[in-house]
Amino acid sequence: MNNEKSLNQKGQLFQGMFKKILSGGEKVDWKYTLAIFVARDGKNFSVFMTNQPIKLMTMYEISVSDNKKSNYNSKQLDSLKVREPDSNEELEKILIASNSGIGRQTLAKIKDKIGKQWVEQFKKDQSAFKELLSSKSFDALVAFFQTYTNKSYNFFVASGLSSLYESLYKDLGDVDDSLIETLKQINPYTLVYEKNYTFSTIDNLATLLKLEDTPQRLKALIFCSVEDLMNSENSTLVNPSLLINKIQKDYKNYSFELITETIQEMINTGILCFNSNHQRITTKKMHDKEMYLAATLLRLNKDKKVLKIDLHSSLSTLQQHAFKNAVENGVSIISGFPGTGKSFVIKNIIEYFVNNEVFNNDDIAVLAPTGRAAINIKTKWNINARTIHSYFRLSPSPHKTTIDCTNPAASHKLLIIDEFSMVNTDVFYEVISHSKNLEKIIFVGDVDQLPCIGPGNLLDDLINSNKFTCVKLDEIFRTDRKEIPDHFLAVKNKKNFSFNTNDIVFLDTPPAVYYDELCSQYAMNVEEFGLENTAVLIPMHKTINGIRNTNKILQQWRLNNYMIKNSEPESFSFGVGENARKFYVGDKVVQNENDYDLDVYNGEIGFIKSYNQATKSVVVDFGYKSITYSREIFGQYVSLGYALSVHKFQGSESQCVIFVTYPEHNFIMSTKLIYTAVSRAKEKLVILGDLNYYKTKVIKPSNEQKAITTFSEFINTEV
Repeated sequence: MNNEKSLNQKGQLFQGMFKKILSGGEKVDWKYTLAIFVARDGKNFSVFMTNQPIKLMTMYEISVSDNKKSNYNSKQLDSLKVREPDSNEELEKILIASNSGIGRQTLAKIKDKIGKQWVEQFKKDQSAFKELLSSKSFDALVAFFQTYTNKSYNFFVASGLSSLYESLYKDLGDVDDSLIETLKQINPYTLVYEKNYTFSTIDNLATLLKLEDTPQRLKALIFCSVEDLMNSENSTLVNPSLLINKIQKDYKNYSFELITETIQEMINTGILCFNSNHQRITTKKMHDKEMYLAATLLRLNKDKKVLKIDLHSSLSTLQQHAFKNAVENGVSIISGFPGTGKSFVIKNIIEYFVNNEVFNNDDIAVLAPTGRAAINIKTKWNINARTIHSYFRLSPSPHKTTIDCTNPAASHKLLIIDEFSMVNTDVFYEVISHSKNLEKIIFVGDVDQLPCIGPGNLLDDLINSNKFTCVKLDEIFRTDRKEIPDHFLAVKNKKNFSFNTNDIVFLDTPPAVYYDELCSQYAMNVEEFGLENTAVLIPMHKTINGIRNTNKILQQWRLNNYMIKNSEPESFSFGVGENARKFYVGDKVVQNENDYDLDVYNGEIGFIKSYNQATKSVVVDFGYKSITYSREIFGQYVSLGYALSVHKFQGSESQCVIFVTYPEHNFIMSTKLIYTAVSRAKEKLVILGDLNYYKTKVIKPSNEQKAITTFSEFINTEV
């Protein structure tokens, strides 16, 4: 092989270093990276890669091919591996250039005391270096050499799994170069059910280690399948027949007998639990979470205080009852339809506790599962509400199915959670387990809305247990237009409804004219209510008339409307071909993930205010704040927001809602989804699509599933 370059089936082979990251990289968790690579012959070019962490100024051998999808003259990374420098002189240059913490003066000191052959000496015996250097410099030197000499690390890099190496290194301790041997000894598949690693990640690793045929693989697959079913069906107790059917779809074609034997073994060894009442299965980890949550809430509920409470003339009779229950009980629930004044009751509760010096403002945490829900509370009543994820700093654990919490020192004593129906068991466990000073908790929500995404059905279970005081508010104050509440209550109760209304427009729209009719209605309502107060809600993303295609149509509508009086606004693009995305200044957009550094959260809706070509930055105006994104962060976490899913808009409201309904959405159409969608409207509701289908789904719904949980049993048996 030529030392500088050769050809193989994958493409061109180069040796050299990545000098600069142009976009992506660590800022987007290495989901994509565009970086400058400098080859040993001096040639430099940009390289695009996905899911591949890299170190700058580190010698690599890379295989690349032409990137035909790129607008830039870049290469596509096929593979890479760490390559040790060819000489001591080259190593010293890289050491200084890498900003590792070893500079020219330190290197001169090493060569003066140890000699020119210091590299060989360091590899044999590091004791003299430890005496010579500060601990910081010594550790930096060790880390630098490990990049080139650690066989385990180099294996993970060459396999495209360097970020997994870091995670395993933390979990398995100081195993250094023996990590691969350690993994072989414990079998990596055990990490799925012992350390919560994702099955797909570990399956990939085990295949590389030639361990995919071990019995532990089936155990890991079973454990992963139980978790998948819990996440998709809300039930934390899984039907064994569904579980077995799911496992039998695996390419290994495990037999029914082997699957059932392994499930029984996992139950016997405490990895899984079998619920005899329901004849269903859960994981021991979920079983313990639900037991802990039930025990904590039952303990809090025993703390009842009779306090002097002044009646508020501004509260209705039921609101007074909800207020009194919340003040006197350790655990209480305020449920009700949209517009029944739930957040108004919260405001009065907080004022009572602060004014009577029961709690101060720092003792109280008002939280919601989405940014939009938190903003609604804040703007309506000037309550300092935050998202659950931002308050506790929750984020997915890398390569795992668990959640990391980086605010374990939360000191609140009173916890109020709005839109609680959207909170799943995993998130609630993090909330309660990191609320060490908790004295009182108030759950607020609408039990008839969509359930959470993920395992559990907590609000339903709490209300149905009858163990906690619960007031269901039913007097609607939000609007004087009763037709919309009448309609969503008809949906809730699966009853027939009137098509003869003023505030609800029913448009029977064949798919062939869907986009024309939608744009017509959108234009009419935007003129009346404004772009920010007109929401289009669609059940699914990728169908013909789904969210993705509708967003493109409405973006083009706005662009055409804008250009009647103006020239085309400034734009910027991501990707090419079918996956290309183009944004214009003025576009309505939505944040899709939590970003704690920027203080912007999933579900927040804004408008692109400006794009700076020189700095590659995007400013989005959210009304109550402006956020400046780097181009790569914007591209990763922001999408068009003209049309949204019902799940995404849950917890929000709009003056006008256009709800799109076609049989193509049948997979997820349920009473709770329809109810959630139509109850978002305050002044005007437009039902657009197949009206016969819509009426049938209201009166004779399908996809109605009741979640079955161990939590409900624990609550009722007072563990």
